[in-house]
Amino acid sequence: MRTLILALLPAAAIAACATPSAGGPAPRIPLRGADCLDPSSARSWHEVSSTEVRVDAGRRKYRLTLTGQCSLLGHGPELAFEGDPISGRVCGNLGDAIVLRRGERCPIERIELIDAATWNETGDRPKASVSGAISR
Repeated sequence: MRTLILALLPAAAIAACATPSAGGPAPRIPLRGADCLDPSSARSWHEVSSTEVRVDAGRRKYRLTLTGQCSLLGHGPELAFEGDPISGRVCGNLGDAIVLRRGERCPIERIELIDAATWNETGDRPKASVSGAISR
């Protein structure tokens, strides 16, 4: 009996660490493979807020949540992505960022695929939304 308790104790500790707390932020779960954003397929982007950008990449649409406020996002039509150093894809890994023309770097906290209905909500926003071309 004592051996069983000692064997289960590490498993319980690991499970407790893996479970997100109710009030804490959601864990960073990067996209994988073909689900990642390929900057060369991005057609347009919309600034939803200073911490959220939506990107239209053809068949796939993305919601990017930025780590902090990106103050210059609305001041220009072009932006670039900094993703994987080999493929250039943006999956939501540490180091992924939006890079603005003026050199400001806006780290990406989370990236997720969204459906067409969520993307279409972006078009109904007031003039504060900005859209433009993606550059590399």
